Amino acid sequence: MLEVRFFARLREALGRERVRLPLETPGLTVEGLLSALEAEIPGSRGQLTAPGIRLAATAAARQGRRARRATGRRARLRSGSCIRLWRA
Repeated sequence: MLEVRFFARLREALGRERVRLPLETPGLTVEGLLSALEAEIPGSRGQLTAPGIRLAATAAARQGRRARRATGRRARLRSGSCIRLWRA
């Protein structure tokens, strides 16, 4: 399961605070997730992949290891990851 949380003006524009969805594609990147979300969330076209969108992604911990912070849109996600998005 992945969790995507929206903050500030982006949350207001989308009309929702978060989305939870299963991770169905192994090796899914943040960029791929954002593109998929734009296709699924009404009114989000161009808002999640636009310049000025900031993100922070925390990858899930693996068997007792500490969670690591993923940076960039090419970071690979795994189940349990949390992505936070806001508009600069």
